Amino acid sequence: MPEAEVTVTNVDTNVSRATTSTNAGDYAVTGLLPGRYSVTVKRTGFRSATIAAFALQVDQKARVDVALEVGDVTQTVSVEGAAR
Repeated sequence: MPEAEVTVTNVDTNVSRATTSTNAGDYAVTGLLPGRYSVTVKRTGFRSATIAAFALQVDQKARVDVALEVGDVTQTVSVEGAAR
């Protein structure tokens, strides 16, 4: 999803880092410490989506794909799964 607001949150410390996806829908958040993180993606005109907590290990590059659904922006879609 291009130009979506992406927030990565350490679920143990509640520290968040935000970025915006590229025109291709890609995003990167670097410099994260090992821990458990969740990812929330928002864009106007779509339901926000949250990926439940997943573990990020030392030197791991996690790919977390999120699909947004057209709908009321007050609705949230929660997805549970593991990072690849």
